[in-house]
Order: sequence, then structure tokens, then C-alpha cells
Amino acid sequence: MFSRLLAVPIIVGLLTFFYLYQTHDDFGSIAIYIVPFVIVGVMLYLFSPQLDWWWYKRNPPDLAQPLRLLLVKHNTYYNHLSVEEKLRFRQRMKLYMIANEYKPMGGGEAVPEDIKAFIAAAAIQVTFGQNDYLMAPFEHIIVYPNLFPSPQYPEHFHPSEIYAEDGVIMVSGNYLMQAVIQPKKIFHIGLYEYAKIFMRTHLNYTYPERSTIDWETLEKVSGMSKAYLDKFMNLPEIDPLAVSIHHFFQFPAAFKQHLPDLYEQLSVCLNQDTFNIYQPVIQAVQEAV
Repeated sequence: MFSRLLAVPIIVGLLTFFYLYQTHDDFGSIAIYIVPFVIVGVMLYLFSPQLDWWWYKRNPPDLAQPLRLLLVKHNTYYNHLSVEEKLRFRQRMKLYMIANEYKPMGGGEAVPEDIKAFIAAAAIQVTFGQNDYLMAPFEHIIVYPNLFPSPQYPEHFHPSEIYAEDGVIMVSGNYLMQAVIQPKKIFHIGLYEYAKIFMRTHLNYTYPERSTIDWETLEKVSGMSKAYLDKFMNLPEIDPLAVSIHHFFQFPAAFKQHLPDLYEQLSVCLNQDTFNIYQPVIQAVQEAV
């Protein structure tokens, strides 16, 4: 990390002063010079996250090779991108993984890297046409192994939800990976939840009215009925607009055929034309990553 590199001369200086303290009787005459090292060391400690992020933004890291291979194997959206856009996608994924907190629940000391990566991939896919892909304040990702209840829905075992007040995203790792492996058959909870988060964090768009969205037509697009989605999510309500965004990414050709007006509206909001699989971003984003 960049902050650790900056800390090296501070540590060397402090060790030098400690050595002088041990070996020189007149150390007191130069002890005052240790103060700047202490002050700078404290400042580095306090601001190390900001310094590291500044460095990462200017020198974005790439995904590790095993995760890149998994992305190639399981993400059609990524595979159709140009070489340059693939790199930007991976760099954004890595930065998203660095910037956010992943917390395991129900077993395990850490969230597996493949699950972390595919959560990040869902976030980046939804926001690939935007400058803002971190979607603060949603910075806390809790990963359960399977279905779970929650304080909002204590009687419903469900695979995902968001809690906006605390910036929390909750997902079942098992259900997420099922959708990653079978994207045309299993509802992708990552895309669904990040669609909801996108609408909460990108308020400068006029989104389609939910009341105008027809569930029967959505079923024609995906083969996923309202009854299936209600059972799959097992929550009192499911957001038809977030489902539409999910289908916009997972079934672009059918979506554009059956819901052309809604497709155009979502294209404007997301700055993406997913039917154009090789270059989905309509207007180039300003940031390098």
C-alpha cells in the first residue's frame, strides 16, 4: 500500500533516533528533532485510507489471474467488451472490492474471493456507464451462506436485501453463485439489489413509473414469472423496476423486442445499450476507471 511506502522513511528515522538514544549520552540535545517524525507518522496513520485510495485511483490494480479466469468463464457481459473496456471493468471491480467491507455471516472467517468478485461484478455491470460506481453510502456487504431472516423481515428467509439506513447490502453467497453459473435460469440477486441501489444513489434521472410495468411481458422476456420471483425472493414486495433492470442486462434482445419503450428509458438512465453487446456504454464516462 502507498501509505506503507511513505511510512518507511518515518520508521527508519524513528529507529535511528532510538539507536542514538541507546548509544549517546548527549541524546537530549537532538531529541527535539524526533517530533516531526512522530507528527508525520501519526498523520500517515490517520489518513492512510485516503492516501491509499488516492494512489489506487491513479494506479488502478487488476484482478488476480484466477478471478479473471472465473470472470471469463461466467460473465457474458464482460466477455463481449473490447480489450480496453475489459481492463476498465476489472479495475473497477478490484477498486470496488478494496473500497467496501465484506463481512461473512453464519460461518467462515472471511468471504471467499470468488463471491466477493461476483458481487463486485454485479455492481460494476449496473454502473458501467457512470462515473460513480461505488454508490456510497452502501459500503457494507454482509454475505450469508444461504437464505436468512433479518431485522426488517424476521419471518422471511430470503436471499438478499438492502438496508439503506446503514448502507448495508445482504446477499446469500450460494444463491448469488447459482445465478452466476446459470444466468438464464436463476434470478441474479446481485443485479437486482444493485439495480435498487443504483436508483437510490443516482437521483439525476427520471425513472420509469413502476405502475406502467407489466409483469406478464417481463415473463415473456425472461421466462421468469411473477409467481416464481415472489417465491424465489420470499419477501412481501418485489420491485418491478429493479427486476426490469435485471432483465435489461440478462435478456437484452428479448427485452428490446417486447418492451422497446422501457428499454430506451433504461438505456438513458443507465447510459448503456446492452443490445449492443460489444460496446454497451453509450456516452464515454469521464474517469479513466
